[in-house]
Amino acid sequence: MALLQLTRRNSGRVRFCTVRQISSYAIALAVLAGFVDSAFAQQITVQQPVFGVSIDAEGLLRHQLFDVVGRPEAIQGMQAARTRQGLAIANTTKWRKVSLRRLETRLVGLDPETLPDDLRCMAGLKRIEGVFLLPDSCDIVIAGPAANWAPDLAGQDRAWDDGHPTVQLEDLLTALRCFSPGAPQSPWIGCSIDPTEAGLQAYVDYVRQIPAQVTPARQAELARTAPQELANRLGLANIRVWGIPPQSRMALVMIEADYRMKMMAVGLEPAPQKITTFSAAIDSPISGAQRWWLTPNYEILTQSADARSLRIAGPGIQLNTEDVVVFPPGRQPVQAPGAAPRAARQYAASFTKHYRTLAQEKAVFAQLQTLVDLLVMAAWLRKVKAWEVVDWNGGKLLDDNQQYGPERIAAKQVPCVANAVWKNRLLVFPVGGGVSISPENALSPEVIKTDSKQELEQLADEIDFPDDELAWWWD
Repeated sequence: MALLQLTRRNSGRVRFCTVRQISSYAIALAVLAGFVDSAFAQQITVQQPVFGVSIDAEGLLRHQLFDVVGRPEAIQGMQAARTRQGLAIANTTKWRKVSLRRLETRLVGLDPETLPDDLRCMAGLKRIEGVFLLPDSCDIVIAGPAANWAPDLAGQDRAWDDGHPTVQLEDLLTALRCFSPGAPQSPWIGCSIDPTEAGLQAYVDYVRQIPAQVTPARQAELARTAPQELANRLGLANIRVWGIPPQSRMALVMIEADYRMKMMAVGLEPAPQKITTFSAAIDSPISGAQRWWLTPNYEILTQSADARSLRIAGPGIQLNTEDVVVFPPGRQPVQAPGAAPRAARQYAASFTKHYRTLAQEKAVFAQLQTLVDLLVMAAWLRKVKAWEVVDWNGGKLLDDNQQYGPERIAAKQVPCVANAVWKNRLLVFPVGGGVSISPENALSPEVIKTDSKQELEQLADEIDFPDDELAWWWD
């Protein structure tokens, strides 16, 4: 299955938000719904699918699936991957290096909308694990594992060896520009799917009408009718994105990760067997919006003593929650005190503990991890004044006017769909969600460590550029 992704031109500038603007919540039951009918599908422009969502001309987010067996894009992608077989770029390696300066030179004169696959997919890089500042070469080199790649049925570029999504050039550029020397200090990056105040009030009003104890026959009726009734009362939720362009690929990946995290929480999408979901953990009536957010979580960040090399390791993401249940103004919680936060904490802890398993089974969470890698890397580059150290201004890589990816429509709203879960004759309605990232916080002194063994300095000394000046990557 795959999706349609609509595009249009949009040249608006980004407005960064402050820390005070990131406190937000989202209905966990808001999932992407609706299908494109065949008549409409024949009238729209289709680009190669990239996400598990699509956006119509008004910015309404929808979940659109259709059969892609035999689609030209999928066939072409597989043919391109086979063509690369036998070439060095198709090799599976634990340490592929990319010169940012040579990459920028390679982009000169290319059509941004028809980039070669090797550039678009960053030579098959799967993660960024090493960053090296090389003043003598006036360059910055990034490195990590790589392999041959091909698009899956949803259009995701994924490595042949383990299925991990590849790093995308446009995500790299978004991260670098977010933390360029001229960008606002300490930007927060994230998204939220916010129900309206009227929707929340209508939601709570409906829940209050349901008796605490109902007959088995009434249970079956409510299980059948309550989700749609709640969806109708909640209406459309508003999507907010801050810190990055809302129409960027990075923003859409964050939105998808947000809503799928919430779908798993309430049992609308199967979670990996190891994860304890929110709906499985709750044992009392729920009628508020529990606040969750995804943030960086690195087991260790290692920096060389001279602050010219960085190694990124660890699962990358953690799910956070707080002991607060959000309600419309003037409303009071109806569940027992502490019941919802306890279940929320269980889900957050389980989600974080098993994030590697989650990322292996659901590609969007692997993509989110890669995005956080890129953002933390870009934040570190600014922190150590990398562009000054290597005496290079970044050229096209830091130029907001140079776009190297399809321009998309920013998601603005999403239709809400609700779930209902029976717990010991009680009908419960769990809700919550959000994504909020402060990459610079991941670089705090208690997290980042100094490489006392000088292994990073040795790796930097061993970097030997190819003789061919057009070669921007090598193993």
